[in-house]
Amino acid sequence: MIKVGFIGCGKIFYKHCLALEKVEGVKIVAMSDCNFNKAKVATSLHGGVAYSSYAEMLKQEKIDVVHVCTPTKTHYEISSYCLEHGISVIVESPLEFDAVKSLKIMQKAQENDVNIYVVNPYEHIESHIKLMRTMEEGILGEILGGRLILSWKKDSQQMPGVMSHSMFQILDYVNQCIELEIKDVNFMADRRFGEVYDVLDGIIRYKNDSVLAVWANSYASMDYPMQLEIECEKGLIKLVGNELEINRHDHMICRENYSLQDYINQDIGISNPLHLAYIHALEDFYHNYESYEFSDKHLIKTQMLVANIQSSLNHGDYYE
Repeated sequence: MIKVGFIGCGKIFYKHCLALEKVEGVKIVAMSDCNFNKAKVATSLHGGVAYSSYAEMLKQEKIDVVHVCTPTKTHYEISSYCLEHGISVIVESPLEFDAVKSLKIMQKAQENDVNIYVVNPYEHIESHIKLMRTMEEGILGEILGGRLILSWKKDSQQMPGVMSHSMFQILDYVNQCIELEIKDVNFMADRRFGEVYDVLDGIIRYKNDSVLAVWANSYASMDYPMQLEIECEKGLIKLVGNELEINRHDHMICRENYSLQDYINQDIGISNPLHLAYIHALEDFYHNYESYEFSDKHLIKTQMLVANIQSSLNHGDYYE
């Protein structure tokens, strides 16, 4: 039985915890939050011992894996502490906003012979998996360009506005679909209706001179499905929410609607695609716990992209 602890008992915690209840071979033994009442409520619902200090939790409890469910800006400090104490870490994407700190976290995992697993639910949604596989197969030839449109309901992303972890998770997913070396990025952000950035506009230019145009806002009247189009020399891939369309110039390869009903699993009672994606993501780690090997193939590229978007907002074109 793999013993699990949680650090942070907010919104992300519940996504991880509800998914973990469907994963076999794990046991929640403790939870910590700087707001002790949150930890007490969490343990009353899901079991384990409540703590107000994660350091004290790790000192008192025997834990194999810690889920770090705190804001991205805290990932470096908390993840480093856990890894240095020989405990594997599961953390939400993005790992960090600072590329140097991200590399240091990865190095600490290797130095202490433990794992770091970065969860991105967008990689585990069925329509997204199909798109990734199509890109890997290369049946549409060289990538010529694309566009990504994101639009969320005002306040649904809360304080981060458009610069939320959801946006960076989607960019992480797109980064894996487009396996090209990035040349530079140029992004602009604006505040239309509040104190936080609520609109983002920019481009990611690749070394083959193709360009991905990105536009996102967090002031819409509702949450709209993600729209991603990737143009290739032999055709076009279009993803709108759960509907995937793959067209060659000479014929349509497929058009599939991975509707909500397709995700309903009567055995485990799941009716939410993102919830099911979290289950698959955690199963991917825990079912291969003994043999799991961390890979930084995509992670380094994504962390560099995240850091450079931040720098681009302040300094213009940037990439290194």
